[in-house]
Amino acid sequence: MESTRLFVHRSHDTGPSSSEELDAVIDGSKPMMFIGVEREHYLGTRPDREFCELTERAAAASLVIVQLPSVSRGGFLDVDCLIVRREEAWRIPAYVMFHDTQRWAWSERTEAFQSLLLGYSKDQVVDWIAADRERSAAPQSITYYCGLLDAQIAVMRSFGMTCFPPDLVPDLEFFICPPYRKLDRGYAMSLSGVHVARVAVQSMMHLDDLGGFPDPPGRAIRFTREQAPTLNLALRSHIQLITKDGWE
Repeated sequence: MESTRLFVHRSHDTGPSSSEELDAVIDGSKPMMFIGVEREHYLGTRPDREFCELTERAAAASLVIVQLPSVSRGGFLDVDCLIVRREEAWRIPAYVMFHDTQRWAWSERTEAFQSLLLGYSKDQVVDWIAADRERSAAPQSITYYCGLLDAQIAVMRSFGMTCFPPDLVPDLEFFICPPYRKLDRGYAMSLSGVHVARVAVQSMMHLDDLGGFPDPPGRAIRFTREQAPTLNLALRSHIQLITKDGWE
């Protein structure tokens, strides 16, 4: 059995592992946890080893295990699993109702509310939001990266850094997983004269209108002048430039 398709709400390097999350629910220091797994690794021929071990441990501890059609991450996951202490079972319908009403208008506020509902402390939520800001240009979105010259930035600033002017788009290369997405590498690249920028695209669904997800993910993406309106309509953030202190 594999352990490659498991998603836990705290997936950043600074967050606890899925096993640590479950330990906290078992000992009562946390009321609830979320995990998700793709259908192939849930009911298919390649069940996820870690998912099976977690749910077995939860059942042995008499925790409530609820498996739902995916209600988070814009439908990217096939199965959501909530593991909850029995006295905290009210959080299950609250979680489902929250996602049913908010998943198409996701923001840092909704991310913070979900985190509190899952039982994280206010300090943990602040740290999570800060890490999410560095990792992506906007919550629940796909982040595109590109390199911009001074002249290109000047044109974009005339539009308030809110869109990519159609005449510039054919000259740009976009990436989803470039090595310079880390702050230190990106700032070092900017010192060489090519300024690293990023922007959020609304969701995976809009990638179909823009040519689909790149394969491999590190491959450069180019758009035509005619695709610029589609790209700009899909933006969920302003165009952000990297600085030594973070993204502006």
